[in-house]
Amino acid sequence: MATFRCECGCSEIVSKEKDEDYGQYYIIVECQNCGFYWEGYYGYFE
Repeated sequence: MATFRCECGCSEIVSKEKDEDYGQYYIIVECQNCGFYWEGYYGYFE
């Protein structure tokens, strides 16, 4: 599983959408302090 936390620990989820096709959330994570950016699938819903 990919990590979505930055080294400075200040990253936040800025977008979280349900993807009905995959049954997972598609999230975008960013950090204003260090410029970290990550996007991908994380977590399942029913």
